[in-house]
Amino acid sequence: MHLGPGGYHRFVVEPGLIRCSVYTEGMSSVELQAKPGEAYYVKESIHSGVAQARLQLESVSLKDAQGEIEKCKEQ
Repeated sequence: MHLGPGGYHRFVVEPGLIRCSVYTEGMSSVELQAKPGEAYYVKESIHSGVAQARLQLESVSLKDAQGEIEKCKEQ
């Protein structure tokens, strides 16, 4: 699944261990232990690489995510 600039994807998953990963020059992953009724947020950032951009994933709080999501469009 491709995520374009200024966009976000919403996922509904079953409870359990969830791994989000991206692969470019390297790999970045975030693992979350999903619990029923909870919301989790993973942010992707772009950094300079040698041959191509490097992507980095990080888990963020609801407070940090809400302000950024309001500026985005669902893809």
